[in-house]
Amino acid sequence: MASIVMGLIVGSVAFLRALMLQQDIFLSLVVGSTMTFVVLLAILTGICLPLVSKRLGMDPAVLAGPITTSVVDVVGLLIYFNIARMFLPALAR
Repeated sequence: MASIVMGLIVGSVAFLRALMLQQDIFLSLVVGSTMTFVVLLAILTGICLPLVSKRLGMDPAVLAGPITTSVVDVVGLLIYFNIARMFLPALAR
C-alpha cells in the first residue's frame, strides 16, 4: 500500500512540475503516469530480486544494487516510450 501511495505522490509532483514548465496537459500526463509506474516498478523489483536471489542460494546484496538499477532503467524507458506512444496522437495537435 505504501508503494502505491509513494508512486502516486511522485507521479503527481512530476505531473504538476511538467505542467508548470511546459503547459501541455498531454505531455504532463505522460511524465506523471510514467513516474508513477516507474516508482512502482522500482519498489517491486527491489523487493522481489533479493527474495529470488536468496531462494536461489545467492547473496541478496549482490543483486540488490546493480541488477535492480539496470532492470528499472531499461523497463522504465520502455514504459515511458509506450505511454508516450499512447498519447502521441494528442501530442501531435
